[in-house]
Amino acid sequence: MPTLIAWGTADDHFDVAWAHWLRDTIPGAELVELPGARLFFPDERADELVPLLRKLWTARGEPRAV
Repeated sequence: MPTLIAWGTADDHFDVAWAHWLRDTIPGAELVELPGARLFFPDERADELVPLLRKLWTARGEPRAV
């Protein structure tokens, strides 16, 4: 399953090393580091997150029935 890990590098509680571990643990995962972003960056920096999500969703194609 395509997986995007978007990680704020300035978070005080969640070191970027965890993002690297997730990337290495989840097959095919893509890691994007957002310099200076913190835990709640989706609200604060949506202009950076939305294009990443659109790229991921577009790459997956149309939804399929299961």
